[in-house]
Amino acid sequence: MDKGQHKIETYFEKLPFVIIALDERHKVMHWNLMAEKFFGLRKEEVLGQSIVGLTSRMEWKETIGISVEDYLQNRSNLQKEIRYSRPDGSTGFMDFKVIEFLDSPDPKERMLLLVGNDITEFKIMQGQLAQAQKLEAIGQLAAGIAHEINTPAQYVSDNLHFLQDSFLPIKNTIDFLVYNFVAYKDKLPQEVIEKMYQVLEENDVDFFLEEVPKALVQSLEGMGRIARIVSSMKQFAHPGTEEKVYMDLNKAIENAREVSRNLWKYAADMEIALDPDLPQVLCYPAEINQVLLNMIVNAADAIKEKLGESVSDQERGLIKITTRNLKDRIQIQIADTGCGIPEEIRHRIFEPFFTTKEVGKGTGQGLAIAHSIIVDKHNGSIKVQSEPGEGSTFIIELPVDG
Repeated sequence: MDKGQHKIETYFEKLPFVIIALDERHKVMHWNLMAEKFFGLRKEEVLGQSIVGLTSRMEWKETIGISVEDYLQNRSNLQKEIRYSRPDGSTGFMDFKVIEFLDSPDPKERMLLLVGNDITEFKIMQGQLAQAQKLEAIGQLAAGIAHEINTPAQYVSDNLHFLQDSFLPIKNTIDFLVYNFVAYKDKLPQEVIEKMYQVLEENDVDFFLEEVPKALVQSLEGMGRIARIVSSMKQFAHPGTEEKVYMDLNKAIENAREVSRNLWKYAADMEIALDPDLPQVLCYPAEINQVLLNMIVNAADAIKEKLGESVSDQERGLIKITTRNLKDRIQIQIADTGCGIPEEIRHRIFEPFFTTKEVGKGTGQGLAIAHSIIVDKHNGSIKVQSEPGEGSTFIIELPVDG
């Protein structure tokens, strides 16, 4: 190694970036200490190796899609993100810039530098911010919809109550007329009797007297259902607070069941067993609501994955949510009869960006965000018990006093 090259490599080692130098065949000429730290591969292991061959740790094929010769001819300016495996097995992201270094007519002296900066924490924060912005937008939309639904629902409900209250005297009047008609029909002219029977038969009076009250009861039940959905939407649409406040978690679970019903009702039933003595918990309500929704969505997806496209009434799944008072802590269990989690990946499910779903169907953020909210922001814990093919149970514990 000549003096100039040694000096350059010394600079590389001092820079707070991952520095990787490649020759014209994409073989590693230099691998600094930061590269060793982030990728868990020592310089001696990679020098002289093709960077494209190191795909067990990094997505290099996505990054190095151009030869050195092409790069020097076109003076391309490449900057890409790659996903990589950290030494502890977790997933990381790095932003790489590909730049020309030591331009020379001699191919042996040509070199490309990959200058990388770890952006994993930025990606996590970016994902959480995007999720928060999405939830805020959904909350605003839900609040608007709830407000718009509430007014017409109220007067439809009032009118149904009016019809229900009014129908009884109408029915009593009709019953009185029919009773007296039958009692005194012998004193009426024959044509009046025939006309009366004709009217009763043509208008199917007996049927309406029996079915109209049922229809009114069912309609009022439907309006009650709408009122509960609107109330739940208002609770979920309530903006987050900068300080923790006391929250009724049993009510939050009931609200979560209402607003998420469309996500699970075609594949599963939901049971809730809520401890009536559960104390209110000091927390950030909007974020706890987010956790509940994420966990229900996760349970529903696991059941759908197990059952496939077609679901019959005989093979529907089950989501069961229970709460328990543990004195200074409360416990929430969310169990499902889904596909379960294999033991070999169970330790990774709370990692950011880790997902077992197909590309485009999962971001790997749901459980990671839930873990961050419960553990980091509320000093709680979240664990999972699972049996592949049988289902999973997520156990959340939160301190009552925050």
